[in-house]
Amino acid sequence: MIPKIVIADSSNDNVSLIMEGLEGLDDISVIKLQPDQIHGLPDIDALYLPLAMAEAWGARPNFYKADVIITERKNMEVSQPSPFPPYLVTGVAISPDDPNRNDPIFQLRIIVSAVLEAVEKFNEVNQDAIRVIAFWSENLLLRQIEPKQIGQIIRDIYQKKKALLQNS
Repeated sequence: MIPKIVIADSSNDNVSLIMEGLEGLDDISVIKLQPDQIHGLPDIDALYLPLAMAEAWGARPNFYKADVIITERKNMEVSQPSPFPPYLVTGVAISPDDPNRNDPIFQLRIIVSAVLEAVEKFNEVNQDAIRVIAFWSENLLLRQIEPKQIGQIIRDIYQKKKALLQNS
């Protein structure tokens, strides 16, 4: 099962341009939010965080791969408010020897592919599946890649992954 994706940004222009790049792909939505609001979205099972932002949960570098980490919320009673969803996906690192390590498009492709792969593997062995994962746009290298191109890259990776899963 490939999870649905929610991409959040605080700019109407960025939201529109990312959506334009996605070309109406139904499984990915783009919403306008302030940065501090993404953590508490009610229907989100997981949030992607870059490695440095997830170290407090024990994240460690993992070359070209992502890891699913259980947050404290997963172990709390549902009635307690929490600023984070049950899971974080993180850990993606690129080898310092990789000649493409400074290419933001290469980096984005690695991030999105690794996150989808980690969630797929997690869902194969866990009853409590990750159905929706959220990304903050800046964690998708928004400052280095045009918003429309981010949408196009994610659409391309997502469609290929979905087709692969349907054919297996």
